[in-house]
Amino acid sequence: MISTPLPPLPPFYPLPKQTSLCLSLIDTPLTVISERLWSILKNSSLTTLYDPSEASIYCIRGCYDVEFRIRLFAQYTAHDELEFFHDTTTNGNELDSVAIDICRIRGCTMTFHTDVSTILRALRGLPPVTIRRPMLARALKQPPMSDEMHPIPQMLDHVQELLSKDRLDAKLLGMESLYKFFSTPSPDAALETTGYILSGVFASSTKVGSHILEMMLSLVATRKLHDDEDDDDCLLSAHNPQNGEASHSFDAFYTHKMHLMGLHVLSSLLSTVVEYQAREEARISTSSSGSALCPSWIHDVLLPTLIQGMQVIQHVTPMNTHGAYLMTKCVRLALLCCPEAVGVMHSSGMVEVIEEEWHPVGVQCHGMLEEECVRTKEAVERLGRAER
Repeated sequence: MISTPLPPLPPFYPLPKQTSLCLSLIDTPLTVISERLWSILKNSSLTTLYDPSEASIYCIRGCYDVEFRIRLFAQYTAHDELEFFHDTTTNGNELDSVAIDICRIRGCTMTFHTDVSTILRALRGLPPVTIRRPMLARALKQPPMSDEMHPIPQMLDHVQELLSKDRLDAKLLGMESLYKFFSTPSPDAALETTGYILSGVFASSTKVGSHILEMMLSLVATRKLHDDEDDDDCLLSAHNPQNGEASHSFDAFYTHKMHLMGLHVLSSLLSTVVEYQAREEARISTSSSGSALCPSWIHDVLLPTLIQGMQVIQHVTPMNTHGAYLMTKCVRLALLCCPEAVGVMHSSGMVEVIEEEWHPVGVQCHGMLEEECVRTKEAVERLGRAER
């Protein structure tokens, strides 16, 4: 709930029509505003951090696709303007209305305005509207490709080259390329890319795997692209501009965004395998001879990596709920790829973490985390019964 008293609206504070809203407390009590606001933030699965002293909520969409801040201000009637900056609990004045302002910090402008529209509609008590985003990529005319061109391997070679550089911005660009690709991939491209990255860990494959997979696993487990990288203080604390500009450093932003995007890409790879593993005639790529991952790799490498990554998320304060959602999804998909490895999760105690710690957080503030925790619990119970 939103705590009171709210800070007063500063003089000359701009309230743009597209990103702000004023609600009369006569028509909409503060408790109703608070319930609507927290409900839509949960349903939108935004990572949020509330600062009661400033009545502001710092929000993150997905893997730092966009960051914005929601601020609430008190507005008074005209005859109370002389006591504008006084606490209403002591002078007996009543609030006239509440102003809600949403300010973008950085990230995708289109995604920001989509979220703003959803939030403002919910605050007005209106039903959500399905917004179709334009597919800009389809409008671009692609150059003709010859038979000698191999766009997927060529793209992944460039990504691997970027991830291997010493510059943080180059590494971030490489990971963003993978993340954007797996956000809206075509089925054929997803299959070929998955086959290329996971080529060394299929049960029937004799090829050497891509270095991108090694970097991804290191990123998930340690928040670093390479295990031999020096430790950094920013790895142990969450990126939170709410605490001030001192913590709003590029290094902290880079670390958290890379970690989340790595989790997203890994979950996309596993999801592709699970989807096509159920079809006997499916092939991950023309060069692979099977769609099943090697059970020993899942048991000895993937699941221990995910368990270590879960411990990292546990010790980061405040916890990134979207990261917990992606990690839980990776665990469920890994178990579906290798059901006999369910005992590893039970012995690690991470199943209890998902059920007892992460699921209540999802119920409170993150719809996707809540749903994924339920699906993972059901999958673990089902696989456990089958194993017995």
